[in-house]
Amino acid sequence: GCALTVVDRNVNSITPTSKFCKYCEYYIRGSADGVRQCNKSHSFFVSEAMRYHRIHIAKCHAGVTEFAFPIVLENQIIGGVVGGHYTIERMRPAEIREAADMYGVNQQNLINASEEIQRLTKKEIENIASAVKTAVEAMVNEGYWKKQISYISETFSKTIVEVSENFDKMSKASERIETHQRELTKNIENIGEASDKIEDVLDSITRLADQTKILSFNAQIEAVRAGAAGKSFVVVAGEIKDLADTSKSTAENIAELTTAIKSDVQGTV
Repeated sequence: GCALTVVDRNVNSITPTSKFCKYCEYYIRGSADGVRQCNKSHSFFVSEAMRYHRIHIAKCHAGVTEFAFPIVLENQIIGGVVGGHYTIERMRPAEIREAADMYGVNQQNLINASEEIQRLTKKEIENIASAVKTAVEAMVNEGYWKKQISYISETFSKTIVEVSENFDKMSKASERIETHQRELTKNIENIGEASDKIEDVLDSITRLADQTKILSFNAQIEAVRAGAAGKSFVVVAGEIKDLADTSKSTAENIAELTTAIKSDVQGTV
């Protein structure tokens, strides 16, 4: 049985009026001027309530007692409520006739309608306003937190999807890395195998150099036995000996390098 309308923080109505008494709805608000005056009263009442952060109770321009209060959410005023439509004392007939003439309404009809307005004490109106304020703020908070939870859930859901996509990307990247790692390991193993083959070749070269050196010594001995005829062959045998020494020295250097390469390859593996 309580008239209500809700306004935003700029005191613009955001809900239609509800439960207005016949006195207001059918007579006072029956003219454009009456609606304007009613809206001005509502605006003033809510502005006062917002200014002082409390319930405001007062008579409107047509003599009806109304209340207003701010809607507070997380210590911020987001709007207000105006309502009531009561009388604390019986309205004077002269006041009613004046209002009827002002808004072009039948005087007797307006007097009869005024008798139907619920009469309460100021304390009772304060209690009703307080109960409505508690209910409205509870509804506002519930709606607000539903929105917050919905937003958080949506954000969390998007985050989960992004995390899942990133894990998929990481998994695929890991697979590629693993493939590349296997290929790299295989290539390194091939280098190790090639190093082993090089060592085998170097062993053969070293043995060949040793045999060539021995052959050179034998050739020199035979050249000495041949006398003058073997002098030129002694020179050739000496050259062969020098070549054998150089080949063996080169093979040993290559062997050292190969050993270093194998050591590095093992460390890389």
